[in-house]
Amino acid sequence: MKRAISLLIAVLVLAMCFAVPSSAIMPVSNSYILDDDKHITVPTLFENEAVISEFKGTDTKKLSDPQDLFYDKKGFYYIADTGNNRVLKLDTSFNVLAEIEEADGTSLSSPTGVSADEHGDIYIADSGNGRIIHLDSEFNYLESFVKPESDLLYDVEYFSPSKVAFDEVSNFIYVIQGKQFMTIDALNNFKGYVGDNKVGFDLWDYIYRKFATEKQKMQMVKREPDSYANFCLADDGRLYAVGLADDQRISVINTVGSNIYPTGDYGESIYDSNGAKTTPIFTDIAVNSFGIIFVSEQNTGCIYQYDSEGNLLGAFGGKGDGKSVFNIISSIVIGEDDKLVTLDSALGRVQVFEPTEFTLTIHNAISLFEDGKYDEAYELWKDVRKKNSNYTLARQMIGKIEYKNGDYESAKEEFYQGEDQENYGKVFEKLRYNLFQEHFGIVVAVVVVVFAVIIILIKLSRNFIKKLRQELWGGKGVH
Repeated sequence: MKRAISLLIAVLVLAMCFAVPSSAIMPVSNSYILDDDKHITVPTLFENEAVISEFKGTDTKKLSDPQDLFYDKKGFYYIADTGNNRVLKLDTSFNVLAEIEEADGTSLSSPTGVSADEHGDIYIADSGNGRIIHLDSEFNYLESFVKPESDLLYDVEYFSPSKVAFDEVSNFIYVIQGKQFMTIDALNNFKGYVGDNKVGFDLWDYIYRKFATEKQKMQMVKREPDSYANFCLADDGRLYAVGLADDQRISVINTVGSNIYPTGDYGESIYDSNGAKTTPIFTDIAVNSFGIIFVSEQNTGCIYQYDSEGNLLGAFGGKGDGKSVFNIISSIVIGEDDKLVTLDSALGRVQVFEPTEFTLTIHNAISLFEDGKYDEAYELWKDVRKKNSNYTLARQMIGKIEYKNGDYESAKEEFYQGEDQENYGKVFEKLRYNLFQEHFGIVVAVVVVVFAVIIILIKLSRNFIKKLRQELWGGKGVH
């Protein structure tokens, strides 16, 4: 009996061992790229370094609906803890160094944005009080910015800034107010809108306005451009923003106010069981030292990274309340050593992610390519391809470098494997041109021979026809 029980236990143990799924033996990556909206798994892009849900140094250790996260040049983090009506300043371990709850004798009310300049001065979008607060590095109140007096702001009934940043080059304050993205100078004067999205042409709207009465025109709903959701000022002097425009969810606005980022359908759309489509809603944007753009998305709970050409480098995350997944990402920043730091408004927590070797190789390869160091970039892209043959961008970039180096046959193969139809067509045309050029003499000789044969055949056919007509008509009427 004992032997039977022992044997049964042994069989069960063996069965459990063989029943353990492979995911329990090897870590599963939640990192992927997209291929026709299908997820293609790639090596892990970011390792989770820390999850912080309690913040030491304050009586209220839990966050409540926090809406903004900022990392300054001095190495401090700031959180707009909206539900608790406060702003926190923290060190790199996320210990609270200061708690800002009031300014100029008035308590903060639902602050939704915070930033700091190179001197440590703090700017807070105190939304509930309709003001932007400016404090020095010691948290002393300096000034407030309220709704500017301007005829151009006739449709702004209530000033409720949601995001704010100070540009030390122009000395302007950038602020998102409702659907508008505007600038204010040091004297609280309105200086204009930023990167205004175009409304676009609508034929029905044009026809209606052409024939409608003045009363009907007044009753029409005003068409407005899609609004921005969030932004950041990068070290390169450009303004990076995310918005709701279908073809321009990511914008890179240069110093003259022009968007220089490629238009495109960024992110992923979600379809329900009835086929209804939900388009992406980006909540924040950040840029690392390589110029790689990170955007957080509300519906998928994922973070996407793109290069300057709009190529998707990878995505990771997902919906949930566990480690490395998110509920609602309200803000993201690039912290020390290019670590990615996220703020989850629904879960009230911060997560810190460190880029893996695979990610750093990709970022380095892109940076070297953009700097014109093609040979160095080539070796790194080959390393990426070796680690993951499904990473199509590696093949595309290898193909581009081989094309520049004149290795068209290899480039054609890489473009084919990388599903890059545009560049495949270019290299095919180049190969065809080179083939023609290489055999130009033979081609000319063949053309001459063919032309001569055609002339001879034409002449022979004419003689034959003439002779035939003479035989049929006995030479009568034939000239």
